[in-house]
Amino acid sequence: MRRCGGIAGKGRVETVINHKGHDGHKGKALSAPKTMKLPVLTPDDKLAEIRRLYYQTTRQTIKEDFARALQLLKSMSGEEERERAAVYMDGLSQMRSDWGASPRKKSKGKR
Repeated sequence: MRRCGGIAGKGRVETVINHKGHDGHKGKALSAPKTMKLPVLTPDDKLAEIRRLYYQTTRQTIKEDFARALQLLKSMSGEEERERAAVYMDGLSQMRSDWGASPRKKSKGKR
């Protein structure tokens, strides 16, 4: 690794590929990937997102919406926060059961 100089690249670390390319020249330096900042959600934001998922879910999106709501629920730190989201989670779970259930096949023969 080497540090870049100059105004634009001051302090940026680059990784250099140390093998020779197909045409015999040294590999090019690769810049370190930029990281994306994710917003930190407050407990009220998490509850609002679960509520939004509950009201806007459809038969086509229930699996993804339920998974997202469950992820948000797991990220809640306190029991009180989880209790506030419980009614929406119950509703999403019921919708998933109702919409995800396939019709049962009638069995032939003896039981």
